[in-house]
Amino acid sequence: MILQGAAIPNLIIEVMGIMICTFALITIWYDDSTGFTSTKKYMTVAFGSMLLYNICLLLLELSQAAAAVPWRTGVVLVAFGTYLFPMISAYVVSVFVVSQSAYPPDRLGRLLLALRMLLIINIFGLFAAQLLGKLIIVDPAGRFTYGSAGEIGFVGTTAFMVIDLVILIRYGQNMTSRQRNAFIAYLSLPIAGVFLRQFWDGVYIAAFATCLSMMIMLSLIQKGQSDQKRQQEKDNEQLKVDLMLSQIQPHFLFNVLYVIQEICLVDAETASNAIADFSRYLRHNMDSLSINRPIPFSEELEHVKHYVSLQQLRFGDALDVRYELDCTDFELPTLTMQPLVENAIRYGVRKSKYGEGTVIIRSQEFPDHYEIHVIDDGPGFVPDQMPDDGMSHTGIINVRQRLGRISGGDLRIISGPDKGTDAAIILPKQ
Repeated sequence: MILQGAAIPNLIIEVMGIMICTFALITIWYDDSTGFTSTKKYMTVAFGSMLLYNICLLLLELSQAAAAVPWRTGVVLVAFGTYLFPMISAYVVSVFVVSQSAYPPDRLGRLLLALRMLLIINIFGLFAAQLLGKLIIVDPAGRFTYGSAGEIGFVGTTAFMVIDLVILIRYGQNMTSRQRNAFIAYLSLPIAGVFLRQFWDGVYIAAFATCLSMMIMLSLIQKGQSDQKRQQEKDNEQLKVDLMLSQIQPHFLFNVLYVIQEICLVDAETASNAIADFSRYLRHNMDSLSINRPIPFSEELEHVKHYVSLQQLRFGDALDVRYELDCTDFELPTLTMQPLVENAIRYGVRKSKYGEGTVIIRSQEFPDHYEIHVIDDGPGFVPDQMPDDGMSHTGIINVRQRLGRISGGDLRIISGPDKGTDAAIILPKQ
């Protein structure tokens, strides 16, 4: 095996490229800052393709240094990989750039389809050029040269990078400065590598520049996501504080204690049951502050029943609560149903004309989601306008945030003057 000319610097570049891509893949899967599924998926394919690209370059360099290569088909396949893998990597990065941009959602599907079709067309073009003997030519000794279509083979990769640049300029306004810098580095360094290649004939400087640019892009994206994760943790802590404050209802606590005091004078057993409900209610509220995962619906329902029992001690027959449970075998974030029941009683039943009414708690299962409805027959309100009653109404805000953050769910409120209120929790099954 004889290494001469550009072979030695190429081998160094290829080994460095393999090391960079391997390090990037390890970082992607073992660094907490890349805990976002979409980034892992895109970057794994992108760097995996570049790793295979550098391996193909290394095998080609070694094959050309050998005295003879008997397996000519292998040389063709490896050389073909030097076109295919960079194109796949460029395509994946393009999809990632689009997903991070402010490209109009109503046109996003068409753009992604166009990118996919461009990839397919270019792959078929490479196969066609090879079948015509215009892409990679291998002599009987296993020496290869790029044919007349050699430069055309990189058109697809270049096209994806041009698309990235256009998207970045036109729709990159919602990206952070770190994201923009990452993508600019990804686009500019390979261009610089192509320019510098003119001064080092036969040296794969563009390949090294591409790997280096992707490593810079990954590091900047990781830093941005790490900052985002820290901010999310701060927001979560603030959400816990808000949740705790929203659950401390002095008037409710005082009223319950006063009712229990009155019952103690006439019915010790009922008073004892009320104290048990009250303690379980408080215990669930306090335990919920440390729970950041979904809990069984039955647990949240039990908490609601303790709360309802305490309210019925105060209001008696004026409060009618009915349970229509078609399904119970699912999970939801803690303290998401009880605040809705509380609102239904406070703003629905108690605000009705005679201070009495009905609250219906209903659970339903659908093919792709579960629904929990808390329905009251009170005076209703305009959902976009919070009642002007001097209350903060943070309970609804906390419920919506916890549903979205923990279960990917949503809260939908349907109401209107004199039409009652239907507060629906939507929980996707996946």
